[in-house]
Amino acid sequence: MNYVEALVAQASDLEDGQMKQVSVGKTEVLLARTGGKFYAVGAFCSHYGAPLAKGVMSGERVVCPWHNACFSLVSGDQIEPPGLDALARYEVRLEGENVIVRVPEETSGLRTPDMAAHNPDADGRVFVVLGAGAAGSAAVEMLRQTGFEGRIVMLTQEARLPYDRTRLSKDYFIGKVSPEKMPLRTPEFYQEHQIEVLCNQKVVRVNIGAKTIDFEDGTTLAYDSLLLASGGKPRRLPVEGAELKNVFTLRNFEDTNRILAAARGASRAVVVGSSFIGMEA
Repeated sequence: MNYVEALVAQASDLEDGQMKQVSVGKTEVLLARTGGKFYAVGAFCSHYGAPLAKGVMSGERVVCPWHNACFSLVSGDQIEPPGLDALARYEVRLEGENVIVRVPEETSGLRTPDMAAHNPDADGRVFVVLGAGAAGSAAVEMLRQTGFEGRIVMLTQEARLPYDRTRLSKDYFIGKVSPEKMPLRTPEFYQEHQIEVLCNQKVVRVNIGAKTIDFEDGTTLAYDSLLLASGGKPRRLPVEGAELKNVFTLRNFEDTNRILAAARGASRAVVVGSSFIGMEA
């Protein structure tokens, strides 16, 4: 691997508790000083790419200015969501008063956290996660990150891999992103880390005593541990007419597509609710 290094600052440029964005070749780097030491990590949040230098530094942590994802400045690990990947960590050294950072020539500024491999000989347990939203997706990844070597199965009744549901009322709604860009992870990611994602699976019964899950198609899945992360559904108005043709709630791709189809050629729209989704709509 080839590397690039650059003199990015003088030691006196940053006091303890300060950070700034610097450039090393074509790579943007977040340089921080804490506990008398300098650290260098990727400059942008792994969620939506916010510049972390505009966030808040607290001890060995930096908090994203947009959605409060939190990262370790020492390791680059994500401490709090909603990001997915960790930040890349770069080598820093002092030569006298010169602060020098060394980075690979090709780096995205992010890295996938280390994960255990599936090893059924070492761990024959089956961990099932019912739901493929933010909680379910985070859970299956954290299981691998914390060393779980058993079988992991994530169930969703949707036809798609886990995706960023919040974008349905944002850039997908206005046509700025295609459905292909919505998944949180690629199929190859789940294959590499041996996380089974079973789509189009409607669960009709969970037998806690027998530790089995029954599906609508008549099949059954046995488990050792089960996490229920099925999320919630929009609350429909308890009024007459709430089930009429042009009254919608927003939960998934199909809901968004129906709203967009109804909006074509429409002259008036009413949004009930004034919180985030309502304001975005």
